Order: sequence, then structure tokens, then C-alpha cells
Amino acid sequence: MGAFFSNVQVRADQGGFEKIVAALRADAASREMSEVDEAGDPDRVLLIAPPGPGGFVSVYDEATESQDARALDALGALVSRAAEGSAFTVLVHDSDVLALTLFSSGDVIDRYDSNPGYFGKKRKKRVERRVDAWAPLLRSGVAAVDLHAVLAAEDLFAEATLVKVCELVGCDPLRASTGQKYLSRDPSPLPDGTVTLRLRSMARPAYETPPEGAPRFEPHMPYGPTTQALAEGDQLRLGFAVKNAGGASRGLTITVWGSAIDAGLVEVERFETVFGNVLEGARHAVHSPERLRSASGDSLFVLHLPQQELVAGAPMTSFAPGMDARKMMSASMRSRVHVNVTGRVVQAGKGTLFGGFVPHAAREDGAHAGQYDLTVDPRLARPLRFPVDEAMHGGSSHLLRPLAATKYLVAMASIDGPRADAARFAAQALERMLEIQGTSGNAATTVYRKRGEEGMRRPRSGAGKVTTLLRGKRRDTLTAAMGEEALVDVTVREGPAFDPETGPNLGLWGLSFGASVLGDRDDARVGALTVWLDADAAGEARTSEVRTMLLGLLDEIMRGDGVQASLFRCGATAPAYSSAYEDACGAPHDVRTGRSYVRRWLRVPGNDTLWLGPSLLAHLPAAATSALEAIATVAPCGSATRIGLSDAKHVPLLEEALAPLLPTVEEARAAAMELIAHT
Repeated sequence: MGAFFSNVQVRADQGGFEKIVAALRADAASREMSEVDEAGDPDRVLLIAPPGPGGFVSVYDEATESQDARALDALGALVSRAAEGSAFTVLVHDSDVLALTLFSSGDVIDRYDSNPGYFGKKRKKRVERRVDAWAPLLRSGVAAVDLHAVLAAEDLFAEATLVKVCELVGCDPLRASTGQKYLSRDPSPLPDGTVTLRLRSMARPAYETPPEGAPRFEPHMPYGPTTQALAEGDQLRLGFAVKNAGGASRGLTITVWGSAIDAGLVEVERFETVFGNVLEGARHAVHSPERLRSASGDSLFVLHLPQQELVAGAPMTSFAPGMDARKMMSASMRSRVHVNVTGRVVQAGKGTLFGGFVPHAAREDGAHAGQYDLTVDPRLARPLRFPVDEAMHGGSSHLLRPLAATKYLVAMASIDGPRADAARFAAQALERMLEIQGTSGNAATTVYRKRGEEGMRRPRSGAGKVTTLLRGKRRDTLTAAMGEEALVDVTVREGPAFDPETGPNLGLWGLSFGASVLGDRDDARVGALTVWLDADAAGEARTSEVRTMLLGLLDEIMRGDGVQASLFRCGATAPAYSSAYEDACGAPHDVRTGRSYVRRWLRVPGNDTLWLGPSLLAHLPAAATSALEAIATVAPCGSATRIGLSDAKHVPLLEEALAPLLPTVEEARAAAMELIAHT
């Protein structure tokens, strides 16, 4: 997780500092907020640090830490007007976005957004920056062109650009690279003389006045009937939660029942309860529920907690100026009751599981029950090197289910040659997919860039119709990036990338070429290419055409600099550096494109066709050949060997024959550590 912070840096002397403090106190008074001492409970805390290096006063406001740009603008205007000079606001969002706004005596002079398309809006042409407006803040000897170069660099991390800006204006980077939230935990960057304003609103929010009367539970999780896919052998772990919207009381009964229990799909063993907010110290407690029978003979798992205190609810209403939304949410979380129902998933089928909460003070009107509709698959096949971890929370079916599905046709190749030469195959694959699939739909592209002289650079993304984004000069630019940058992803889909009703739209087809999204250790990696197709959406005839094309492409690759390749069906798409099979087997992501790794270990044996280059063949014993010939068509492909599986049901036998090439978790981790240590 990246950094989130905000602040204002104001060019001012000691007199200006005092004016800023006075203006902030006056503004608080106008909002009907008064100062409280250390014993009081403030709604808002401001920290104002006196002039430091370069003559900058630093202002940190709890009210802007919610990333509210309007509140930050208001603060920047206020303090720059008070100082009668220049100031700039700083907002960093998840280390991905740096937003700077320059003020002069209360007026906005210039804005900078490092990533204007970050929040999902259509990326607009970047507004011409008025870097000359920053001249009053720049250090002696620094020109506007220097600032322009820094703002145009597109560093991967927003903080890196911020530090460079601070160096140009003479502001202390440490003081500009933090916010009130971080300083509340570590105030060391604050100098002596820092003024702290602890403000409390005179008008109190509704959530501080809990309701009276009987308790009344409302749903929190699941919110309405929710489908859940499981498989035999999984650990059962389902969460039910409610929030109290009524008054405080004592006593609670939690009951779990449903057809999933009566039909023998699941066996309930324990309840794990949490009352209140874990961020405020609430802890799990483990209980063994009592198994009972209802009047109609249904199984019930019941936990009686007659002495359990139920905290009154917190009304989720609008709050007064200066109130912190996080505090309001925290107040609401104190009234929550959560239970994890744990046990075992033992039999395939479909059934329902209910979790009911009954407050003893309002057994009828205050109760609520959540519902999961379970679909339990038969025990899913495990890869040969699947790490057995019975303690895995929720089981392993989420890792295995993609391997049992056939929705996507995926081609994957590792190419140990000059990157520009290997990129030729990626460009060729893109051209052939466009010829077969046509130019309908929308395309999304991401170019992960190699490290520059000053470090990592931010990826470049594009979105538009296939006819414009993957044609002409734009396509030429994209294919050039395949040979020059760290990694290129292309996805083609119909409709939006996310639908609120159906969830993520993974796409109709895609292509990925490169080695690492981080662009690290490039000289120790090989080029990896994946091409995938939604076979269900494409239909049998189109899928067959694409498969024939991919077989030819992988043959061509393996006759050249290919180290290994595979063609397979599965239930997940695959970027160049990852696959569902590798995820299930526990191979670290960082190692999967390492040269020494792919020349020694097989990434994906697949369930269709496999190619092994000389470096891998050297590790196979002679007996493996006869084992492979019994289940597949084995033929030379240049200096490599092509293995066409006769039936997907033979995958376990294929894995056994290729066992010397399939790394255990320990071997894969050792290879990852070696990659880190020697590059």
C-alpha cells in the first residue's frame, strides 16, 4: 500500500507564520470550533511548523487527510492570503498521484496532476503547465525549465517527484512528504516552535448520541443472499455480521442452520466472534457451538452469550463542519457483531447456510439472519507440486478452480534472445489476433517502463476503440515499446472493464509481453509472451482458428530462441509473468521470468501442447521419453521437443513424467532468492 498525505507549504517569515496561525484560529472560530487542551477530545487537529529551510511554513490539517481536494484548496487559499505570498498544496494518493496547486495571496495560479487519468475518467490532454508562475518560489540559479523537466519525468512513485520539486524550491523534503495522520504517530519531523491547534466543534454530530430503546440488528455481511463457490476438502470459513441500529442491551444468541448442513455439504465446528472495532482493540474469541434440533428436525448450531454486552448503534447521519468521517465510521463499527463460521466442506452439492443473530432484549423485532447460497464442487484436482496446507484459511479451491476450467485458451512462451528480436513474435501475435478477431470492441493498453537514470517511471496506459488504438501509428508505438520497455499488456473487451451487476470484464482476448512490471533485473530475465482468448465467447470455430495460429507461432518461437512454451485451456487469463498454475504451485512471482529459472524449471506443463528447449531436456531422464510417448505425440521442433497431449485427462501422468522439471515450493523460493542475490 502506498502513501496518503496532504499538507501546505507557505513561503513566509516569522511574522507571516504568526499571521497564518491567527488566520487559522479565526477560521476555526467562524466554523464554531473552539480549542481544547490535551485532556479534551478534538474533532480536528492542525499542526503549523515555523519557517524552516528555504523559509517555508508547513501546515498539516487533519481535515484534509481524507484526500478532499476542495478542503485542501480552501486551506491553501486561506494560509497564502494570510501570509500575503506564495504557497503550494501537496496531495499524494497511494504513491501513484501527486497533485500540487500553487497559490498567490489566496488565488490559484497553477495546478499540476501527475496522473490525470488515475481515477477512471477519460484521460484528457494535459493542460499546458505555467511553470513560469513558480518562479517566485524557485531557488536562486534554478530556472523554470528545470521544474518543467521534473514535472514531465513521470516517476513511478509520486514522492520521488515531490522530493525533486522541494529541492528546486528549497523546501525541506521531509516536511513536505508527510501529513497530519503520519505526524500523529511520529512527530519527529516537526521542529521546536510548532503550534498545535486542537479544535472541537460546538455542534456535536448525531453519532455521539446513541439511540435508546431495544436493540435492532441490521445486515452488514452478507448484505442480502450471497453466492459462494466451495469444493470438497476446503476449510469452511464464512463470515456473518450485523450492526446494532438500536439501543444498548445485554445477551445474544447466534444460530447457524440451513440445507447445506442437513444435506451434509458442510460440517460446522467452531464460531469465531468479534464484538466491536478491531482497530480499537476488539479481539476474536473461539467458541464451540451446541448442536441442537429444531421442532421440525433441522440441525441447529447455537451459541448462547447471555452476558454479552451489545453496544448501542451510531446514527449514520450528516455531520457538522469539521467532523471526521473516519470517526463517524469508527463509532458505527463499535456496534458491530461478527462471527466466522468455521469447519469443513465435505460433500458436493448445492445448499443454503443461514447465520442468525438474536438479541435477548428484542428476540423478534431485533433479530436478523444472513444467507449464503453454496455451490460445492467435487474435490478439485491438485497439481503435482501443489503445496499441501490444511491450515489455509478458506481452503484451496480458489487456486484450483481456474485449473479445472476451460474458458480461456492460453499460449505462453519464454524467449531467451535479444529483447527486440523476441518482441517481433509479440508484434506478430498482435497482428494475427487482429486478423482473426477483427477490429470490433475496445482496447486497453499498459506499458510498464524500464527504470530510468533516476529510478522507476510510471506506466503509460491507453484506452479506446480497437480501430484507433491498435492501428496505424499508435500500434507502431505499442510494438516499439515491446522491444524497449519492461512489459506491455493489451486487452480487448466489449463494454466497460467493470460492470456493477456482473463484476470485472476480463475481456475477449489479450496479449502480454515482457519480463517484469517493475522493470527490475532486466539483464537476468528473458522475454515472456502470453496470448489468451475467451474461447467460450469466441465459439468453437474461431477458437480452433486461433489455436492453429498459436501452434504455428509457438513452433516458430521454439525453432529460434525459445526456452519453453505451452498451450493450454484454463479458467483465468495470464499476463506474461504469471499463470494460474504457477499461483497454485506457490512459485514466487518475481522468479517466473528469471533466465536461470526458465532454463531449469518448467513454468506450466499445460493440458494441450508443450515445448521443451535443450536446457530443460537436459534435466529429463531417458525414461521420461517413453512415459511421454504413452500419453502424447512427441516430435522434434528444431532443437526443441514438442509434446502434444492426446487427452487432457492425462495431465497427472504428464506431470509425473516431467517431475524433474517441476519445482517444489522450496526450490522455487530458492531460485527467487538466488535471482535477488546475484543481480
